[in-house]
Amino acid sequence: MMGDPIQLKDEGNKHFQAGETDKAIECYTKAIKACKDNKVLAVIYRNRSACYLKQESYANAASDASKAIDVDAADIKALYRRCQALEKLGKLDMAFKDVQRCATIEPKNKTFLETLRRLGAEIQAKLKTTFSTDSRVQNMFDILLDDEMETEKKERAANNLIVLSREDAGAERIFQNNGVPLLLNMIESGKREMILAAVRTLSGMCTGHKARAMAIIHMVGVDKMCSIMAVDNEEIALATCNLFQCINDSLTGGDKREYGKEEALVLDASKDLKTILLSLLEMVASKKVPGHGRDQALNLLSRNVPRANKKEKDNSRSLFTIDHGLKKILKVCGQVPELPDQLPMTENTQLIASVLLDKLYDDLMCDPERNNFRDICDEYIKSKIDPNDMDKTIHAINTISGLLQGPFDVGNALVGRQGIMEMMVALCASEREVDQMVAVEALIHSSSKMSRASFIITNGVSLLKDIYKKTKNEKIKIRALVGLCKLGSAGGDDYALRQFAEGSTEKLAKQCRKWLCNPQIDTKTRKWAIEGLAYLTNDADVKDDFVEDEPALKAMFELAKSTDKTIIYAVACTLVNCTNSYEKKEIMPELVQLAKFSKQHVPEQHPKDKKDFIDKRVKRLLKAGITSALTVMVKADSTILTNQTKEMLARVFLALSQDPKDRGIIVAQGGGKALIPLALEGTEIGKTRASHALAKIAAISNPEIAFPGERVYEVVRPLVSLLQTDKDGMQNYEALKGLTNLAGFSDKLRVKILKEKALPEIENYMFEDHDQIRQAATECMCNLVTCKQVQERYLEDGNDKLKLMILLCGEDDDNLQIAAAGALAMLTAAEKKLCKKLTLVTTQWLEILQRLCLHTNPNVQHRGLVVVFNLLNSDDSELAKKLIESELLEILTVIGKAEDNPRRQGAIDAARTCLVKAMDLALAYYYRKCGVAVINSGRQRIVFCPRESLSSLISNMNEAKLTFMFLLLCAAELIQCFPVTASQGGNRSVWLFFCKDPGCATNVTCVFCNDNLIWRHNHIANCTGTPPLNTVCQHGGRAFVSIDTHGDCEFEGKDGYIRTAKCTDHSNICVFISATTSPQVTRDATPNHRTKSGYILGGVWGSFLLIVGLFLIAHFRNFCKQRQNRELNQHHTSDSGVTEPLREMQSPGETSGSDSRCGPGLNENSSSALSPCDSGS
Repeated sequence: MMGDPIQLKDEGNKHFQAGETDKAIECYTKAIKACKDNKVLAVIYRNRSACYLKQESYANAASDASKAIDVDAADIKALYRRCQALEKLGKLDMAFKDVQRCATIEPKNKTFLETLRRLGAEIQAKLKTTFSTDSRVQNMFDILLDDEMETEKKERAANNLIVLSREDAGAERIFQNNGVPLLLNMIESGKREMILAAVRTLSGMCTGHKARAMAIIHMVGVDKMCSIMAVDNEEIALATCNLFQCINDSLTGGDKREYGKEEALVLDASKDLKTILLSLLEMVASKKVPGHGRDQALNLLSRNVPRANKKEKDNSRSLFTIDHGLKKILKVCGQVPELPDQLPMTENTQLIASVLLDKLYDDLMCDPERNNFRDICDEYIKSKIDPNDMDKTIHAINTISGLLQGPFDVGNALVGRQGIMEMMVALCASEREVDQMVAVEALIHSSSKMSRASFIITNGVSLLKDIYKKTKNEKIKIRALVGLCKLGSAGGDDYALRQFAEGSTEKLAKQCRKWLCNPQIDTKTRKWAIEGLAYLTNDADVKDDFVEDEPALKAMFELAKSTDKTIIYAVACTLVNCTNSYEKKEIMPELVQLAKFSKQHVPEQHPKDKKDFIDKRVKRLLKAGITSALTVMVKADSTILTNQTKEMLARVFLALSQDPKDRGIIVAQGGGKALIPLALEGTEIGKTRASHALAKIAAISNPEIAFPGERVYEVVRPLVSLLQTDKDGMQNYEALKGLTNLAGFSDKLRVKILKEKALPEIENYMFEDHDQIRQAATECMCNLVTCKQVQERYLEDGNDKLKLMILLCGEDDDNLQIAAAGALAMLTAAEKKLCKKLTLVTTQWLEILQRLCLHTNPNVQHRGLVVVFNLLNSDDSELAKKLIESELLEILTVIGKAEDNPRRQGAIDAARTCLVKAMDLALAYYYRKCGVAVINSGRQRIVFCPRESLSSLISNMNEAKLTFMFLLLCAAELIQCFPVTASQGGNRSVWLFFCKDPGCATNVTCVFCNDNLIWRHNHIANCTGTPPLNTVCQHGGRAFVSIDTHGDCEFEGKDGYIRTAKCTDHSNICVFISATTSPQVTRDATPNHRTKSGYILGGVWGSFLLIVGLFLIAHFRNFCKQRQNRELNQHHTSDSGVTEPLREMQSPGETSGSDSRCGPGLNENSSSALSPCDSGS
């Protein structure tokens, strides 16, 4: 049943105003379906257009606005909304027409005129660019088509086409101007530079444009592109591989741009993709394709065939590749370069093929699919094993080696078949060196499983030793050595499972290091030496010897930086072993005892695998330059750098960054930048380890140095991933510390942290029981609260965020209090509404605030005082009144009257600022009901605060009685008092001027105020407060002068005019002059104080009797007029005894004022909430 369209429209309006655009769209859509009135319908369409604009759905916004305009062509709101949407869609000319109509209807609307001007400028700029691009493209074509043009100019023009093709306008111009045939002519020229330029130009044209990519496929042809990639040139093969990749990205959804309706054609690219896949598989097994072309074909298959995301359910590309190309890939794996009639290959080809096999097998989703993979491999191996043809048998054994380096389970299953392992051992005894080399390699790869290693140790160790001793071929000898190394490490790091006699593994490692350091041996042979060390470094003695051999370390790092990237995995394994960064599960003591009781083997730790030995090894590795080698390894081709290798590199980085002192070296050698790709791609464990290492670096390093440029924004996501609750506490803690450092760096980084949805996680850890994690979360929040979005979350009702922050201020941990109080200070400074909310969320706020202000740690105290100032400055008189009614006034007075102290200066200045602010708000001259009295003495007021027990006694006294009471209570030490100058009040009676330069008081010769000479060549007295009107005093090396409210003063010296400034309420220079206080009266509960209590009580009663006597005398005077003169003389005598001590309390240089009841300079027309004499501040 449809609802009322008007009512639905109104509901939609409410949702839109509340920011709920989804609900608003839902209401408007229902209203559109129910509405029959065209005028109302136009309004609803217009409103829904506004919702779509807010959601950045510009095509829908333009469509709805158009429907509203169809009803009313002069609908100015709809026209302007369509203009905004069309502008975002890039249709500037149509947007310009709409805003032009708007400006015609309302010619004085500034928004329309400004938009019209801006769009006009953008259209002109775009036209200029387009025409410029057209002319540049045509110029390049003219040069390339000119047969008489110099070769150098042609090459330069071809390179310019590459740049133009990377711009959308340039790519379109090249395509529209028949550029593809021209590029094909450049390829046919056979010149390397021209071929490269043409292929790279085609790549630019295909990038991000599906229709153009499909057109280029059909114009150039897949076979033609494959033939280009088959040219025996590494650069051309790589450029063509990039062209294929750009085409694949465009056809499979790499183009994310939003097009208009005229470009929304559905193009079926499946046939083209299948054609490309089949062509690449043909290239893999073709003898006509050189090694570089074969490598790039395998790379393309590895990148694009397996699913990038395992959550996707479609693995049809992998199944198709297995059915049509698995045997071709196995053929590549089984190639033996030393045999005749083999496929051309590079040193990386077979490893790339093994990686591709591993990815294809890992992409399979169920057992039948895996069984099919195994069956094809098994069938292929069986077809190649032929006792009468040793070359075919060697090919089969080498294929098994390739499978063992890729999908190990498949290769291990093949090794387990009857006769295969025996065949390998038998081939080791063959007379042909190639048979020995292939068989030894196969034994090395197959002995990864303990069961296989045990078989080889039993049956093949003596054979390997004989090969190692007798053969003269270095390639076979090094492989035999590596085989012995791997067998010797079969027990892993278990000290009790050594396979060889004591010292044997050290001898093998020594020989490996010797070969590694020999530069005359070829790289491939030296690579095998690292393979041997990768196995032997499971032994802690070998690790220690290796890291102490600096030449061997540097030789390994140099090899890791070489072009042969197949070495990376072996280097990574060696470094993981040396740093002990492999996964080590803790064994429960109870399980150890149980294993011993049941006579089961219990792994033993080598003495040199303890933490102090590991730390020493890490230091030596850093000294040898491990970080720079790791940085180069991370940049390797993605096909070689598998996820497992990335995980090992991440483990090594984490081990290196454990000591904070070493993190600077890692950053200096580029480790921070290298960790980012490891933290974003790879296995979950690898990404976690890399993110943890990033957190350690980010926590203590300057982000600008550790992660230069835009890379710093990429660090946020890995750190946020460590905040998940399934991560361990150390990872949570260091991620929070890293985010704290980043959040304090820039506002953009704070926004990035919020966009990564880190705020809920940070708030969650503020509730954590663990003290350090809670502190780190609070510190992070402290740095984030300067962000507007965070402040808005604290302003929201219905949460305890602000309450938690206040309660954290009351904890005992100093660092936690600093963070929480700092956050509270910034929040209350930024949002005055939070000042009022602070008092409502918890009843303990005042107690906690007082604790902060009295804290012994100056950092905590300073932040607490800033919070107090923010509350006083919140424009909430009731809140300010509450603060001064509490003991905070006394606390502020004690802190403010303290002598300057560099360690606590921040807190002292903040307290003085709070006092000045309180006085400005007329709160320092306190209500009588709170027991604070004010006595006027000339230009100075003496404010004294009696104890609570006397508050009611002095209530409602007039000034004469109050003065008398003051003198009595002062003697009994029942009050504290401090003079408050008139300049501290809100109704300032004087202005203070001072000379600005430090030490300028000694240079002053005369002072002019309002062009009248005030002072000349006299000694300047020291200031003890505000100087009397038209007088000069000095403090802190500066001279001060006071004048009436209206006017100006100038200081002059021997050399002329001295720079002069006027005091303000918050001037640090004037704070002594404007807020001088006398010492505090302490409130201790010592025995002496209790002894004095009797005297105090007597004083109180005596004061009470005297006051009663004064009242009786006043009444008696009215009834006895004939005795009036004598009574008046007695009263005069009594009054003179009171005023004289008051004059003694005045500051030097101050004079008594008139007899005015409120004293000079005070505004008697004060607020009705104050008594006439309390109208200060």
